[in-house]
Amino acid sequence: MAKTVQDNTINIFDNAIYNKGVRSKKLKQEYNQLTECIKDISYKIEYHRKNDDYAEATKLKRQQSDLENELVELDDKLNEENFKVTDEEFKQFYKAYNEEMSEFKAAHQKLAEEMNNKLQEVADVYRKMVENKNEAGRRVSREQYVKHEKLAPNATYNHYKGQIFDHEVNLDKDKHDTTSRGYAWKLEKKLSAISREEFQKYHFGHKQW
Repeated sequence: MAKTVQDNTINIFDNAIYNKGVRSKKLKQEYNQLTECIKDISYKIEYHRKNDDYAEATKLKRQQSDLENELVELDDKLNEENFKVTDEEFKQFYKAYNEEMSEFKAAHQKLAEEMNNKLQEVADVYRKMVENKNEAGRRVSREQYVKHEKLAPNATYNHYKGQIFDHEVNLDKDKHDTTSRGYAWKLEKKLSAISREEFQKYHFGHKQW
């Protein structure tokens, strides 16, 4: 199927929102690790002070100060444009998303209507098949009576059945299931295969998701 909808939503996501999200999450992870490290040093400083080891406590205090400066730098970075999605980028994304989804929904409605029309065509053909089976069934039911009458004339158990259901009449030379259930299963199998094939185009990298 030819592409008719622009990729603005995907481009904004890939080039702005997602990239920034990945970078900011990595930075936030560094921020959290640094915070834990500062807390750990605070415990050590307190420990050495209690044990009157002020030299070690002072050395750790300087190390803590350096880490706190790094923490401030990371905090500033988190608010920079390269790491933070702006309100304008959110607006651009949803504007593109809503426009493109409107086109997809409109196309879907047309395709759904086309599917329903095709199903109606199938139903019309199936009606002719059932009518044909019913006419054949009128003969089959009589042949069944004649067969038993020929084998056992005047047998009391031999009754003319009359009307039989269309699914009891098999006119297919290859013994295919031509009942409504049989065709429903065939259709489901075909449609499921299409869904699987289209998914695999993305899953195995033949198309970019």
